[in-house]
Amino acid sequence: MVDTGIHGFTDGVTANATDEIAAVRSPYGAGDDRKLTPAYIKDYILGLANTFTRGQTITQGTANEAILTSTGFSLTGSNAQSMIDLAGTLNTSGAPTLFKMNLTDTASDAATLFADWQIGGSSRFKVNKLGRIDLSNGTKSTYLILQNATSNFAISDIFNFCIDGGGAGVFNITGGLETISCGNFGAGDVFLSRSAAAVWQLGLPNAASPVAQTLRAQGSRGGTDSNVGGANLTLHPGTGTGTGTAASLILKSPVLVASGSGAQTQTDSVTCFKAGAIVGAAALATDATDGFLYIPTCAGTPTGTPTAFTGRVALVYDTTNDQFWIYDAGWKQPKTPAGAAIVTWQ
Repeated sequence: MVDTGIHGFTDGVTANATDEIAAVRSPYGAGDDRKLTPAYIKDYILGLANTFTRGQTITQGTANEAILTSTGFSLTGSNAQSMIDLAGTLNTSGAPTLFKMNLTDTASDAATLFADWQIGGSSRFKVNKLGRIDLSNGTKSTYLILQNATSNFAISDIFNFCIDGGGAGVFNITGGLETISCGNFGAGDVFLSRSAAAVWQLGLPNAASPVAQTLRAQGSRGGTDSNVGGANLTLHPGTGTGTGTAASLILKSPVLVASGSGAQTQTDSVTCFKAGAIVGAAALATDATDGFLYIPTCAGTPTGTPTAFTGRVALVYDTTNDQFWIYDAGWKQPKTPAGAAIVTWQ
């Protein structure tokens, strides 16, 4: 702004209410001695809709005051005008930044925000100075969904996390149920949940109608891959060091209890320990009906050659002749200590 000599119309000079510039209309006539005052410019010129045809620069007048403030926006009836409506054309080989804010953070509180969008004074979308996006607003009804035509990335209710590859495969984490699931978007059918401290459970948390789950290794494609074997599935306990006690791989099974809603107990069925296997957890009662080691049977004397596994032998029981057979470079039967007779169970 040029130096007009009038307070309200000169750079760096505070306006006085009495400042004025005469505005003469040509041809001049009676009643045409109009004047421009700071109040007139504020209320009638700047208060009207304005069109700027070139870049505008707004600088802070003094420290600790807002640069641009707008209040009073209101829509009624069926009006749907945008509060801010920007339009333009990009036709450049360059890489412009359409909205840019660059601050020198000499000193600021850790809670400083780049953006804070609110409804009724309550935050709905915030970005702090470290770039963290916060949608929590203190409730569980907050959602973040990023998606294109075929996939989704969603966080909802501040407990749920979902990655959707287009409906065919979905990964969900549900914090409220402490569950990881895979399946259709928002509705998995394969579950891994936390049933107790340091315990993963295949399936959802316990319920009235438990659903069976299956754990398996990768296989070949039936109808596509010819003579291709599937992959092994290996389970092993934790590896220790030195002379520390060797860990065991323990398979448990439930034990029946009295009729009713009392929870069944779990007992050790097979314990894999130091390259061996232990069946059961204790001695069986003489009238026991469960807890036995079962071996295969055949109707007659075995004649086949079992697949060899170093350091181990095959066992089978002949139900026709009531004889027990062990394969060791041929089928053999137990003998008495004197080696005189074949043992036969009657």
